[in-house]
Amino acid sequence: MRFLLDEMYATDIAVGCRARGVDVGSVHERPELEGEHDDAVVLRAATREQRVLLSNNAEHLVPIVDELGLAGEDHFGVLLTGDRSLPRSREGIGLLIRSIVAFASGRADDEMKNDCQYLPPA
Repeated sequence: MRFLLDEMYATDIAVGCRARGVDVGSVHERPELEGEHDDAVVLRAATREQRVLLSNNAEHLVPIVDELGLAGEDHFGVLLTGDRSLPRSREGIGLLIRSIVAFASGRADDEMKNDCQYLPPA
């Protein structure tokens, strides 16, 4: 399973996941996506790369996922986090890394296709 971290996450999270064998890219590593305000553009970029989009932006992404479903357009998955269970602070980086690595473990690359769910804390 491969992931693309949305802009609200530190690049250190992607680096830490890759060090643990999980293919995680960051919007901050993609000049064409960094600063992109249209979440549908970011989701489509993740889909082209067969990556699950990891985001804290449920407010915008859930309606986009619904629209794509109604239009019959596939995406490769959206995995959401909440600040209470997975804080986006410096102290929370380790927990986010562990949670992503645990979620990816033993899952098929396309297991999240057209799905949207919350990442459970590890």
